[in-house]
Amino acid sequence: MKPLRVVFPQGACDQKSRYLILGFERLGIPVQIKAQSPKIGVTPFIVRYEDGRSVLCGHDIGCLQKNELSRGRGETHPWWEGKRDIFFFKVHASPTLLDPERLIFPMPQSLGRNIFLDLILPLRKWRTARKPTLDIFGVLAAGGLRAEACRIIKSGPWAAMVGIYKSRKGGTPAPPDVFIPGLEPEDYLRAMATAELALSLPSHGGEEGPWCSYRHVEAWALGVPVLTIHPNAYHIFGEPGRGCWYGAAADLSDLKAVAERILADGYTPLDEAGRNAAAYFDAYFAPECHAEHVLHVIASTLEKS
Repeated sequence: MKPLRVVFPQGACDQKSRYLILGFERLGIPVQIKAQSPKIGVTPFIVRYEDGRSVLCGHDIGCLQKNELSRGRGETHPWWEGKRDIFFFKVHASPTLLDPERLIFPMPQSLGRNIFLDLILPLRKWRTARKPTLDIFGVLAAGGLRAEACRIIKSGPWAAMVGIYKSRKGGTPAPPDVFIPGLEPEDYLRAMATAELALSLPSHGGEEGPWCSYRHVEAWALGVPVLTIHPNAYHIFGEPGRGCWYGAAADLSDLKAVAERILADGYTPLDEAGRNAAAYFDAYFAPECHAEHVLHVIASTLEKS
Protein backbone atom coordinates (compact mmCIF):
# COMPACT_ATOMS: atom_id res chain seq x y z
CA MET A 1 0.00 0.00 0.00
CA LYS A 2 2.03 2.89 -1.34
CA PRO A 3 1.10 6.37 -0.07
CA LEU A 4 -0.15 9.04 -2.42
CA ARG A 5 1.96 11.66 -0.68
CA VAL A 6 3.48 12.64 2.66
CA VAL A 7 2.85 16.11 4.08
CA PHE A 8 4.91 17.91 6.73
CA PRO A 9 2.42 20.62 7.80
CA GLN A 10 4.83 22.43 10.14
CA GLY A 11 7.94 22.08 8.04
CA ALA A 12 10.92 19.79 8.43
CA CYS A 13 13.54 21.71 10.32
CA ASP A 14 15.32 18.92 12.20
CA GLN A 15 17.85 16.44 10.87
CA LYS A 16 15.66 13.37 11.28
CA SER A 17 12.86 14.88 9.24
CA ARG A 18 15.24 15.73 6.42
CA TYR A 19 16.66 12.21 6.47
CA LEU A 20 13.18 10.68 6.42
CA ILE A 21 12.12 12.96 3.56
CA LEU A 22 15.12 11.84 1.56
CA GLY A 23 14.02 8.25 2.17
CA PHE A 24 10.48 8.92 0.96
CA GLU A 25 11.83 10.62 -2.15
CA ARG A 26 14.13 7.68 -2.91
CA LEU A 27 11.04 5.45 -2.73
CA GLY A 28 9.31 7.66 -5.27
CA ILE A 29 6.78 9.11 -2.81
CA PRO A 30 6.00 12.83 -3.26
CA VAL A 31 6.66 14.96 -0.18
CA GLN A 32 4.99 18.29 0.52
CA ILE A 33 6.63 20.61 3.04
CA LYS A 34 4.45 23.47 4.24
CA ALA A 35 5.34 26.54 6.33
CA GLN A 36 8.71 26.14 7.98
CA SER A 37 8.46 26.54 11.74
CA PRO A 38 11.21 27.10 14.28
CA LYS A 39 12.76 23.96 15.71
CA ILE A 40 10.08 22.08 17.62
CA GLY A 41 10.14 19.09 19.92
CA VAL A 42 7.59 17.07 17.95
CA THR A 43 7.52 17.02 14.16
CA PRO A 44 4.15 15.98 12.71
CA PHE A 45 3.75 14.42 9.29
CA ILE A 46 0.66 13.13 7.48
CA VAL A 47 0.70 10.05 5.27
CA ARG A 48 -2.13 10.18 2.71
CA TYR A 49 -3.32 7.16 0.70
CA GLU A 50 -5.19 6.90 -2.60
CA ASP A 51 -8.29 5.45 -0.91
CA GLY A 52 -8.72 8.69 1.04
CA ARG A 53 -7.29 7.48 4.33
CA SER A 54 -4.69 9.58 6.07
CA VAL A 55 -2.59 8.94 9.18
CA LEU A 56 -1.27 11.71 11.41
CA CYS A 57 2.15 10.77 12.70
CA GLY A 58 4.73 12.49 14.83
CA HIS A 59 8.25 11.88 15.94
CA ASP A 60 10.04 13.25 18.94
CA ILE A 61 13.51 14.70 18.74
CA GLY A 62 13.99 13.91 22.42
CA CYS A 63 14.76 10.59 24.04
CA LEU A 64 12.05 8.05 24.72
CA GLN A 65 13.56 7.39 28.12
CA LYS A 66 13.24 11.05 29.10
CA ASN A 67 9.61 11.04 28.07
CA GLU A 68 8.48 8.05 30.10
CA LEU A 69 6.39 8.35 33.26
CA SER A 70 9.57 8.34 35.35
CA ARG A 71 10.10 12.07 34.75
CA GLY A 72 9.01 12.63 38.35
CA ARG A 73 6.11 14.96 37.63
CA GLY A 74 3.36 12.63 38.79
CA GLU A 75 1.96 11.79 35.36
CA THR A 76 -0.50 8.93 35.16
CA HIS A 77 -0.37 8.59 31.38
CA PRO A 78 2.38 9.11 28.81
CA TRP A 79 2.30 12.72 27.62
CA TRP A 80 2.06 11.71 23.97
CA GLU A 81 -1.02 9.50 24.44
CA GLY A 82 -3.81 10.57 22.07
CA LYS A 83 -1.77 13.33 20.45
CA ARG A 84 -1.06 11.43 17.21
CA ASP A 85 -2.42 8.36 15.48
CA ILE A 86 1.11 6.95 15.52
CA PHE A 87 4.03 8.31 17.47
CA PHE A 88 7.64 7.43 16.68
CA PHE A 89 10.63 7.90 18.94
CA LYS A 90 14.29 7.98 18.16
CA VAL A 91 16.34 5.11 19.44
CA HIS A 92 18.11 6.49 22.52
CA ALA A 93 16.13 4.30 24.90
CA SER A 94 16.67 1.71 27.57
CA PRO A 95 16.69 -1.79 26.05
CA THR A 96 13.91 -2.73 28.47
CA LEU A 97 11.65 -0.24 26.66
CA LEU A 98 12.27 -1.62 23.20
CA ASP A 99 9.47 -4.18 23.21
CA PRO A 100 7.79 -5.24 19.94
CA GLU A 101 4.83 -2.93 20.51
CA ARG A 102 6.98 0.18 20.68
CA LEU A 103 6.81 2.43 17.67
CA ILE A 104 10.50 3.14 17.40
CA PHE A 105 11.76 5.68 14.90
CA PRO A 106 15.20 4.17 14.25
CA MET A 107 17.01 7.44 13.71
CA PRO A 108 20.31 8.35 15.31
CA GLN A 109 20.41 12.07 15.81
CA SER A 110 23.34 12.91 13.56
CA LEU A 111 22.32 11.09 10.41
CA GLY A 112 20.58 14.06 8.84
CA ARG A 113 23.79 15.94 8.25
CA ASN A 114 24.42 16.36 4.54
CA ILE A 115 28.16 16.10 5.14
CA PHE A 116 27.62 12.63 6.58
CA LEU A 117 25.75 11.37 3.52
CA ASP A 118 28.25 13.01 1.18
CA LEU A 119 31.25 11.35 2.84
CA ILE A 120 30.02 7.78 3.28
CA LEU A 121 31.10 6.36 -0.08
CA PRO A 122 34.33 8.39 -0.48
CA LEU A 123 35.54 7.41 2.98
CA ARG A 124 34.66 3.75 2.43
CA LYS A 125 36.78 3.78 -0.74
CA TRP A 126 39.54 5.60 1.13
CA ARG A 127 39.58 2.85 3.78
CA THR A 128 39.82 0.04 1.26
CA ALA A 129 42.85 1.66 -0.39
CA ARG A 130 44.84 2.38 2.79
CA LYS A 131 45.91 0.70 5.97
CA PRO A 132 44.34 2.30 9.08
CA THR A 133 46.67 4.61 10.97
CA LEU A 134 44.73 4.49 14.24
CA ASP A 135 43.86 1.42 16.25
CA ILE A 136 40.93 2.97 18.13
CA PHE A 137 38.94 6.17 17.65
CA GLY A 138 36.43 7.53 20.13
CA VAL A 139 35.76 11.25 20.62
CA LEU A 140 32.80 11.18 23.00
CA ALA A 141 30.59 13.42 25.10
CA ALA A 142 30.68 12.68 28.82
CA GLY A 143 28.28 10.18 30.31
CA GLY A 144 28.10 6.73 31.81
CA LEU A 145 31.39 4.83 31.75
CA ARG A 146 32.78 6.65 28.74
CA ALA A 147 35.55 8.45 30.64
CA GLU A 148 36.67 5.21 32.30
CA ALA A 149 36.64 3.42 28.94
CA CYS A 150 38.86 6.13 27.50
CA ARG A 151 41.28 5.75 30.42
CA ILE A 152 41.47 2.00 29.82
CA ILE A 153 42.15 2.41 26.12
CA LYS A 154 44.71 5.19 26.70
CA SER A 155 46.57 2.92 29.13
CA GLY A 156 47.08 0.32 26.42
CA PRO A 157 49.78 0.08 23.76
CA TRP A 158 47.55 1.21 20.91
CA ALA A 159 47.55 4.19 18.61
CA ALA A 160 44.35 5.69 19.93
CA MET A 161 42.47 8.95 19.54
CA VAL A 162 40.00 8.72 22.40
CA GLY A 163 38.68 11.15 24.99
CA ILE A 164 35.84 13.28 26.29
CA TYR A 165 35.32 16.53 24.44
CA LYS A 166 32.40 17.96 26.39
CA SER A 167 30.34 17.39 29.52
CA ARG A 168 26.70 16.42 29.50
CA LYS A 169 24.24 19.29 29.79
CA GLY A 170 24.34 20.49 33.39
CA GLY A 171 26.99 17.92 34.27
CA THR A 172 30.52 18.17 35.56
CA PRO A 173 33.28 19.28 33.17
CA ALA A 174 35.11 16.67 31.13
CA PRO A 175 37.83 14.99 33.25
CA PRO A 176 41.19 16.63 32.51
CA ASP A 177 43.02 13.31 32.14
CA VAL A 178 40.80 12.23 29.23
CA PHE A 179 39.85 15.60 27.77
CA ILE A 180 40.17 15.88 24.01
CA PRO A 181 39.25 18.83 21.77
CA GLY A 182 36.07 18.44 19.77
CA LEU A 183 36.13 18.00 16.01
CA GLU A 184 34.10 19.52 13.22
CA PRO A 185 31.77 16.93 11.61
CA GLU A 186 33.92 16.36 8.52
CA ASP A 187 37.14 16.09 10.54
CA TYR A 188 35.40 13.75 12.99
CA LEU A 189 34.26 11.38 10.24
CA ARG A 190 37.61 11.46 8.46
CA ALA A 191 39.43 10.64 11.69
CA MET A 192 37.04 7.79 12.42
CA ALA A 193 37.68 6.37 8.96
CA THR A 194 41.39 6.01 9.76
CA ALA A 195 40.73 3.64 12.68
CA GLU A 196 40.53 -0.13 12.99
CA LEU A 197 37.84 0.23 15.68
CA ALA A 198 35.40 2.88 16.87
CA LEU A 199 34.82 3.13 20.62
CA SER A 200 31.12 3.82 21.25
CA LEU A 201 29.38 3.47 24.60
CA PRO A 202 25.98 4.46 26.03
CA SER A 203 25.60 7.78 27.79
CA HIS A 204 24.38 6.09 30.97
CA GLY A 205 26.07 3.26 32.83
CA GLY A 206 24.76 -0.18 33.66
CA GLU A 207 23.09 -2.93 31.69
CA GLU A 208 19.69 -1.24 31.93
CA GLY A 209 20.88 2.04 30.45
CA PRO A 210 20.42 3.03 26.83
CA TRP A 211 23.12 1.57 24.66
CA CYS A 212 22.10 2.70 21.20
CA SER A 213 24.62 5.40 20.41
CA TYR A 214 24.44 7.16 17.07
CA ARG A 215 28.21 6.75 16.88
CA HIS A 216 27.61 3.07 16.21
CA VAL A 217 25.86 3.93 12.98
CA GLU A 218 28.37 6.57 11.94
CA ALA A 219 31.13 3.98 12.27
CA TRP A 220 29.20 1.25 10.47
CA ALA A 221 28.43 3.63 7.60
CA LEU A 222 32.17 4.07 7.05
CA GLY A 223 32.92 0.37 7.39
CA VAL A 224 34.45 0.65 10.87
CA PRO A 225 33.59 -2.07 13.43
CA VAL A 226 32.45 -0.90 16.86
CA LEU A 227 33.93 -1.66 20.29
CA THR A 228 31.14 -1.31 22.85
CA ILE A 229 29.52 -3.15 25.78
CA HIS A 230 27.13 -6.09 25.72
CA PRO A 231 23.55 -4.86 26.10
CA ASN A 232 21.08 -7.07 27.91
CA ALA A 233 18.55 -6.80 25.07
CA TYR A 234 18.83 -6.07 21.38
CA HIS A 235 17.19 -3.82 18.89
CA ILE A 236 18.01 -3.24 15.24
CA PHE A 237 21.20 -1.49 16.36
CA GLY A 238 22.99 -4.63 17.37
CA GLU A 239 21.51 -7.94 16.35
CA PRO A 240 23.63 -10.87 17.55
CA GLY A 241 25.68 -12.59 14.90
CA ARG A 242 26.02 -9.61 12.60
CA GLY A 243 29.77 -9.50 13.11
CA CYS A 244 30.16 -5.72 13.00
CA TRP A 245 30.68 -5.00 16.70
CA TYR A 246 32.64 -6.38 19.63
CA GLY A 247 31.21 -6.34 23.14
CA ALA A 248 32.88 -6.01 26.54
CA ALA A 249 31.31 -6.50 29.97
CA ALA A 250 28.96 -3.74 31.11
CA ASP A 251 31.38 -2.83 33.93
CA LEU A 252 34.31 -2.66 31.45
CA SER A 253 36.20 -5.29 33.44
CA ASP A 254 37.35 -7.05 30.28
CA LEU A 255 37.48 -4.07 27.90
CA LYS A 256 41.27 -4.07 27.71
CA ALA A 257 41.39 -7.82 27.13
CA VAL A 258 38.78 -7.58 24.37
CA ALA A 259 40.71 -4.79 22.66
CA GLU A 260 43.96 -6.74 22.98
CA ARG A 261 42.38 -9.79 21.34
CA ILE A 262 40.86 -7.82 18.49
CA LEU A 263 43.96 -5.76 17.75
CA ALA A 264 46.46 -8.59 18.05
CA ASP A 265 48.78 -8.97 15.09
CA GLY A 266 47.25 -11.10 12.39
CA TYR A 267 43.68 -10.83 13.63
CA THR A 268 42.15 -11.03 10.15
CA PRO A 269 38.43 -10.94 11.10
CA LEU A 270 38.71 -7.14 11.44
CA ASP A 271 38.60 -6.80 7.64
CA GLU A 272 35.50 -8.96 7.47
CA ALA A 273 33.93 -7.02 10.35
CA GLY A 274 34.46 -3.79 8.42
CA ARG A 275 32.67 -5.21 5.38
CA ASN A 276 29.87 -6.46 7.65
CA ALA A 277 29.59 -2.98 9.18
CA ALA A 278 29.11 -1.27 5.83
CA ALA A 279 26.59 -3.90 4.72
CA TYR A 280 24.69 -3.57 8.01
CA PHE A 281 24.37 0.18 7.53
CA ASP A 282 23.15 -0.25 3.96
CA ALA A 283 20.58 -2.83 5.01
CA TYR A 284 19.09 -0.95 7.96
CA PHE A 285 20.09 2.70 8.12
CA ALA A 286 20.07 4.12 4.61
CA PRO A 287 17.35 6.81 4.19
CA GLU A 288 15.05 4.57 2.17
CA CYS A 289 15.30 1.91 4.89
CA HIS A 290 14.02 4.39 7.46
CA ALA A 291 11.15 5.38 5.21
CA GLU A 292 10.24 1.74 4.54
CA HIS A 293 10.28 1.03 8.28
CA VAL A 294 7.95 3.94 9.02
CA LEU A 295 5.54 2.97 6.24
CA HIS A 296 5.53 -0.66 7.40
CA VAL A 297 4.60 0.38 10.94
CA ILE A 298 1.81 2.61 9.60
CA ALA A 299 0.46 -0.12 7.30
CA SER A 300 0.51 -2.65 10.14
CA THR A 301 -1.37 -0.22 12.38
CA LEU A 302 -4.02 0.38 9.71
CA GLU A 303 -4.52 -3.35 9.28
CA LYS A 304 -5.23 -3.72 13.00
CA SER A 305 -7.73 -0.85 13.08
